[in-house]
Amino acid sequence: MTVLETNSKFPTRYQESFRKATRHDGQRTQARGYQGLVLGFEFEEGKYRLKLPEKADLTDNERFGLAARANSDLEAPLDEIFQPGKPIEVGQKWDIDGKLLARAFGHNTKVDAELTKGTAKLAKVYTREDKQFGVIEIDLTVAYRAMEDLEFTPPALFLLKGTLDTAIDGSSPVGTLSVTTRLLGRTQVDQKGVKLLLEISRDSSSVKERSLAK
Repeated sequence: MTVLETNSKFPTRYQESFRKATRHDGQRTQARGYQGLVLGFEFEEGKYRLKLPEKADLTDNERFGLAARANSDLEAPLDEIFQPGKPIEVGQKWDIDGKLLARAFGHNTKVDAELTKGTAKLAKVYTREDKQFGVIEIDLTVAYRAMEDLEFTPPALFLLKGTLDTAIDGSSPVGTLSVTTRLLGRTQVDQKGVKLLLEISRDSSSVKERSLAK
Protein backbone atom coordinates (compact mmCIF):
# COMPACT_ATOMS: atom_id res chain seq x y z
CA MET A 1 0.00 0.00 0.00
CA THR A 2 1.28 3.47 -0.91
CA VAL A 3 -0.30 6.31 1.06
CA LEU A 4 -0.83 9.35 -1.15
CA GLU A 5 -2.72 11.52 1.36
CA THR A 6 -3.54 11.09 5.03
CA ASN A 7 -5.17 12.85 7.93
CA SER A 8 -4.29 12.47 11.58
CA LYS A 9 -6.04 9.07 11.85
CA PHE A 10 -5.96 7.13 8.57
CA PRO A 11 -5.01 7.33 4.86
CA THR A 12 -7.51 9.35 2.84
CA ARG A 13 -6.06 8.37 -0.53
CA TYR A 14 -3.89 5.36 -1.26
CA GLN A 15 -2.94 2.79 -3.88
CA GLU A 16 -2.67 -0.96 -3.48
CA SER A 17 -0.85 -3.35 -5.81
CA PHE A 18 -2.24 -6.85 -6.35
CA ARG A 19 0.56 -8.91 -7.87
CA LYS A 20 -1.41 -12.10 -7.25
CA ALA A 21 -5.13 -12.43 -6.48
CA THR A 22 -7.02 -15.72 -6.78
CA ARG A 23 -10.16 -17.41 -5.49
CA HIS A 24 -11.01 -21.08 -4.94
CA ASP A 25 -14.59 -22.20 -5.60
CA GLY A 26 -14.17 -25.64 -4.07
CA GLN A 27 -13.06 -27.25 -7.32
CA ARG A 28 -10.50 -24.98 -8.97
CA THR A 29 -8.43 -21.87 -8.43
CA GLN A 30 -9.12 -18.86 -10.65
CA ALA A 31 -7.42 -15.48 -11.04
CA ARG A 32 -9.48 -12.52 -9.91
CA GLY A 33 -10.10 -9.64 -12.28
CA TYR A 34 -7.76 -7.31 -10.39
CA GLN A 35 -4.74 -9.61 -10.40
CA GLY A 36 -1.71 -7.64 -11.59
CA LEU A 37 -3.43 -4.25 -11.18
CA VAL A 38 -2.72 -1.20 -9.05
CA LEU A 39 -6.01 0.03 -7.59
CA GLY A 40 -6.80 3.35 -5.96
CA PHE A 41 -8.93 4.04 -2.88
CA GLU A 42 -10.18 7.49 -1.87
CA PHE A 43 -12.07 8.53 1.24
CA GLU A 44 -15.21 10.38 0.12
CA GLU A 45 -18.40 11.15 2.06
CA GLY A 46 -17.46 8.99 5.03
CA LYS A 47 -16.18 5.88 3.24
CA TYR A 48 -13.58 4.55 0.84
CA ARG A 49 -14.46 4.44 -2.84
CA LEU A 50 -12.67 2.22 -5.33
CA LYS A 51 -10.85 3.95 -8.22
CA LEU A 52 -10.15 1.59 -11.13
CA PRO A 53 -7.66 2.04 -13.96
CA GLU A 54 -9.02 2.20 -17.49
CA LYS A 55 -9.88 -1.14 -19.11
CA ALA A 56 -10.08 -2.87 -15.71
CA ASP A 57 -12.50 -5.81 -16.04
CA LEU A 58 -13.88 -6.59 -12.58
CA THR A 59 -17.15 -8.24 -11.65
CA ASP A 60 -19.66 -6.45 -9.43
CA ASN A 61 -18.84 -8.88 -6.62
CA GLU A 62 -15.13 -8.10 -6.91
CA ARG A 63 -15.80 -4.37 -6.82
CA PHE A 64 -18.05 -4.77 -3.80
CA GLY A 65 -15.56 -7.02 -2.02
CA LEU A 66 -12.64 -4.63 -2.51
CA ALA A 67 -14.63 -1.65 -1.27
CA ALA A 68 -15.99 -3.65 1.68
CA ARG A 69 -12.51 -4.77 2.65
CA ALA A 70 -11.18 -1.23 2.52
CA ASN A 71 -14.03 0.05 4.68
CA SER A 72 -13.70 -2.80 7.17
CA ASP A 73 -10.08 -1.67 7.60
CA LEU A 74 -11.47 1.81 8.23
CA GLU A 75 -14.05 0.59 10.77
CA ALA A 76 -11.56 -1.68 12.56
CA PRO A 77 -8.01 -0.58 11.63
CA LEU A 78 -5.43 -3.26 12.31
CA ASP A 79 -3.17 -0.71 14.01
CA GLU A 80 -5.94 0.01 16.53
CA ILE A 81 -7.06 -3.61 16.96
CA PHE A 82 -3.59 -4.67 17.98
CA GLN A 83 -3.01 -1.76 20.36
CA PRO A 84 -3.22 -2.74 24.05
CA GLY A 85 -5.12 0.37 25.09
CA LYS A 86 -2.83 0.93 28.07
CA PRO A 87 0.91 1.29 28.77
CA ILE A 88 2.72 -2.05 28.57
CA GLU A 89 6.27 -3.31 28.76
CA VAL A 90 8.30 -5.15 26.15
CA GLY A 91 7.43 -8.84 26.33
CA GLN A 92 3.94 -8.26 27.75
CA LYS A 93 0.98 -10.04 26.11
CA TRP A 94 -2.69 -9.05 25.89
CA ASP A 95 -5.96 -10.45 24.49
CA ILE A 96 -7.69 -9.09 21.38
CA ASP A 97 -11.47 -8.75 21.37
CA GLY A 98 -13.08 -11.39 19.12
CA LYS A 99 -15.79 -8.93 18.04
CA LEU A 100 -13.16 -6.51 16.75
CA LEU A 101 -11.48 -9.33 14.84
CA ALA A 102 -14.85 -10.35 13.38
CA ARG A 103 -15.30 -6.81 12.06
CA ALA A 104 -11.78 -6.68 10.63
CA PHE A 105 -11.86 -10.11 8.94
CA GLY A 106 -15.57 -10.40 8.22
CA HIS A 107 -16.01 -8.72 4.85
CA ASN A 108 -18.07 -10.93 2.51
CA THR A 109 -18.11 -13.70 5.13
CA LYS A 110 -19.93 -14.87 8.26
CA VAL A 111 -17.65 -14.92 11.31
CA ASP A 112 -18.43 -16.64 14.60
CA ALA A 113 -17.26 -13.94 17.04
CA GLU A 114 -17.59 -16.27 20.04
CA LEU A 115 -15.02 -18.70 18.61
CA THR A 116 -12.79 -15.95 17.22
CA LYS A 117 -9.90 -14.94 19.45
CA GLY A 118 -6.38 -13.58 19.42
CA THR A 119 -3.39 -12.42 21.42
CA ALA A 120 -0.71 -9.83 20.79
CA LYS A 121 2.68 -9.18 22.38
CA LEU A 122 4.98 -6.17 22.25
CA ALA A 123 8.22 -7.80 21.14
CA LYS A 124 10.36 -4.73 20.51
CA VAL A 125 10.38 -0.92 20.67
CA TYR A 126 12.70 1.43 18.81
CA THR A 127 12.97 4.99 17.48
CA ARG A 128 12.64 5.70 13.77
CA GLU A 129 12.87 9.25 12.40
CA ASP A 130 12.20 10.59 15.91
CA LYS A 131 9.01 8.51 16.17
CA GLN A 132 8.25 5.65 18.56
CA PHE A 133 7.92 2.38 16.66
CA GLY A 134 7.26 -1.10 17.92
CA VAL A 135 7.05 -4.69 16.68
CA ILE A 136 3.87 -6.47 17.79
CA GLU A 137 3.65 -10.25 17.48
CA ILE A 138 0.12 -11.47 16.71
CA ASP A 139 -1.53 -14.88 16.97
CA LEU A 140 -5.16 -15.07 15.77
CA THR A 141 -7.88 -17.65 15.22
CA VAL A 142 -10.84 -16.49 13.11
CA ALA A 143 -13.81 -18.88 12.91
CA TYR A 144 -15.76 -18.70 9.62
CA ARG A 145 -19.26 -20.11 9.27
CA ALA A 146 -19.37 -19.08 5.60
CA MET A 147 -17.04 -17.55 3.03
CA GLU A 148 -16.91 -17.38 -0.78
CA ASP A 149 -20.29 -19.15 -1.14
CA LEU A 150 -19.13 -22.05 1.05
CA GLU A 151 -20.74 -22.89 4.41
CA PHE A 152 -18.85 -24.66 7.17
CA THR A 153 -20.17 -26.87 9.98
CA PRO A 154 -18.27 -26.76 12.26
CA PRO A 155 -16.75 -23.37 11.41
CA ALA A 156 -13.58 -23.27 9.32
CA LEU A 157 -10.58 -21.95 11.24
CA PHE A 158 -8.32 -19.27 9.81
CA LEU A 159 -5.05 -19.32 11.76
CA LEU A 160 -2.82 -16.26 11.46
CA LYS A 161 0.59 -15.62 12.95
CA GLY A 162 2.79 -12.65 12.18
CA THR A 163 4.25 -9.32 13.15
CA LEU A 164 3.08 -5.72 12.82
CA ASP A 165 5.89 -3.16 12.70
CA THR A 166 4.26 0.22 13.19
CA ALA A 167 4.35 3.57 14.97
CA ILE A 168 2.92 2.63 18.37
CA ASP A 169 2.45 6.28 19.31
CA GLY A 170 0.20 6.88 16.28
CA SER A 171 2.57 9.48 14.86
CA SER A 172 2.97 7.87 11.43
CA PRO A 173 0.88 5.70 9.05
CA VAL A 174 4.02 3.85 7.90
CA GLY A 175 4.11 0.17 8.82
CA THR A 176 4.63 -3.43 7.70
CA LEU A 177 2.36 -6.39 8.38
CA SER A 178 4.01 -9.78 7.75
CA VAL A 179 1.87 -12.89 8.23
CA THR A 180 1.59 -16.60 7.55
CA THR A 181 -1.89 -18.12 7.47
CA ARG A 182 -3.59 -21.49 7.36
CA LEU A 183 -7.25 -22.13 6.54
CA LEU A 184 -8.70 -25.44 7.75
CA GLY A 185 -12.30 -26.41 7.06
CA ARG A 186 -14.76 -28.98 5.80
CA THR A 187 -17.83 -28.36 3.65
CA GLN A 188 -20.13 -29.97 1.11
CA VAL A 189 -20.17 -28.98 -2.56
CA ASP A 190 -22.61 -29.94 -5.28
CA GLN A 191 -20.99 -31.43 -8.38
CA LYS A 192 -23.51 -32.34 -11.07
CA GLY A 193 -26.15 -33.13 -8.47
CA VAL A 194 -23.83 -35.19 -6.28
CA LYS A 195 -22.93 -33.97 -2.79
CA LEU A 196 -19.20 -34.21 -2.17
CA LEU A 197 -17.26 -33.62 1.01
CA LEU A 198 -14.55 -31.02 0.49
CA GLU A 199 -11.72 -30.69 2.97
CA ILE A 200 -9.76 -27.44 2.77
CA SER A 201 -6.21 -26.93 3.96
CA ARG A 202 -4.73 -23.77 2.49
CA ASP A 203 -1.46 -22.12 3.51
CA SER A 204 -0.24 -18.69 2.48
CA SER A 205 2.08 -15.89 3.48
CA SER A 206 2.01 -12.18 2.72
CA VAL A 207 3.70 -8.89 3.47
CA LYS A 208 1.65 -5.69 3.41
CA GLU A 209 3.68 -2.51 3.51
CA ARG A 210 2.19 0.91 4.09
CA SER A 211 4.47 3.73 2.99
CA LEU A 212 4.17 7.42 2.20
CA ALA A 213 4.38 8.48 -1.43
CA LYS A 214 7.67 10.16 -2.32
